[in-house]
Amino acid sequence: MRIAVVGAGVAGSYLVRTLSGEHEVVAFESQEEGSYRSVCAWGAPKDPMREFASRAGLSFDEYILHEGRYFTMIFGSRRLDIKLTGLSTFDKERFLADLRRGGNVRYGARVPRGQRLDGYDLVIDATGFHRVLLERPSRDFVIPTLEFMVRYREMPFDDFYAEVFPGLTGYVWFFPLSNNLAHVGSGDFGHRHVELLSQFLERHPPDEVLRKVGRPVRLSSPSMTRPLRSGNTVAVGEAAGVVFPTTGEGIVPSLQSAEVLRSALSSGGIDEFEEMMGRSFKLHDEVGEVFLDGILKGRRDLRTALRLLRLAYKFRSMDRRFGLRPGVIQLVGAMLEGARVT
Repeated sequence: MRIAVVGAGVAGSYLVRTLSGEHEVVAFESQEEGSYRSVCAWGAPKDPMREFASRAGLSFDEYILHEGRYFTMIFGSRRLDIKLTGLSTFDKERFLADLRRGGNVRYGARVPRGQRLDGYDLVIDATGFHRVLLERPSRDFVIPTLEFMVRYREMPFDDFYAEVFPGLTGYVWFFPLSNNLAHVGSGDFGHRHVELLSQFLERHPPDEVLRKVGRPVRLSSPSMTRPLRSGNTVAVGEAAGVVFPTTGEGIVPSLQSAEVLRSALSSGGIDEFEEMMGRSFKLHDEVGEVFLDGILKGRRDLRTALRLLRLAYKFRSMDRRFGLRPGVIQLVGAMLEGARVT
């Protein structure tokens, strides 16, 4: 098949690597090769990342910058020190560059919104939030974010740290990298992310700011983001709504969506792609319904608490997938307390 991949982020780069052996693949990336930047924090669980890297012929351990031991989360007056089971930060830009190496990637090639790409059997929209090749999602939940890469002389925290905003509308994050570098960022449905991040940085001032990036993140689940296919064009990654609705995690889900597409192709085509995505990301739909259509709209009753408890148990049972193992009762209690604060 002749395949065009538009966007060479996580999902796009992985597909360039894994599809090029049996298909004629060309990728279009709007950034220039020498100045490519991968936005958002570089945190991901080791176990699934090792599997994806291995399928692509790489060793994920070579890219790890920091291996976490615990994640401190502040919910109002509550502090949770969550044991980590593999959450790490890694050199995402080098990892993606190695995925793309040897592939046919046209850097500095911006594909305008709605442009038709003729001459290809399959066109993959891996353009993240922008989703330039497919129509806007049917239901779109978008959170604005701002992030800095900073350098400290003395790190204020030695591991992962977050402060959750009142009403569970967002949080400030601190993700350690290496050599006293860290990603410090914030996202908030209430649009207080700039103010609250500034307050955090005033309390923990860095010695140097190396990068600054502001961007919206789509938290809608795949069922909310349909259509995921139009003709011979399909969406993967954030364009398909796979970012986890509560944590904002997008790296592993983007790779999972790429694998769903590969499975569809190996089984004969893309006719079942949307249904396969729905089955693969059912948990995202459940979490999105509770948080995006529930808590953020003020539904904080007993039914919501019970659904939170059920999801927390499921989340705990998938500790290797997410890289952390929270105490269920403590986590639900902290979330309910945080949800009540306005």
